[in-house]
Amino acid sequence: MQPTHQKETPMQYKTIVMELLEQNPELHNHLKQNRKLLETIDAMALELKWNHEQMIAELAEQQPDVAYSVTCSQATEIAIAELQQRLAPTSDHETDEAMSLEQIMASVTQHSPRE
Repeated sequence: MQPTHQKETPMQYKTIVMELLEQNPELHNHLKQNRKLLETIDAMALELKWNHEQMIAELAEQQPDVAYSVTCSQATEIAIAELQQRLAPTSDHETDEAMSLEQIMASVTQHSPRE
C-alpha cells in the first residue's frame, strides 16, 4: 500500500550553486585557487534555500488558490534568477569582469538568512 501523499524531492541547493558558478569559469577558478569554492558554495546554498523558502511563503500568500507544486516551481525560478543576476559579470568602464571574491563573499554575508 502506498502513502496517500508523495514525498517531495529535496532541492539540491549546492548543486544549483555549483552549476551557476561553473557558468563563470573565471570566478569558479578564482574561488578554487583561493580554496574558497566549498565555503562559497555552502554559504550561497544556504542563501538560496532561505530565499526559496521565503519566496514560497510570499507566493502562497499572494496566490492562495495555486497548487503548492506550482508555487514551489515559481519560487525556484525566481530564487535562481536572483542568484544568477548577482553572479552575472558586472560591467567595468573598460572591461567586463565577474564579481570579485570579496564582492561575492560580501554579497553572501549581506543576504544570508538571519536567525
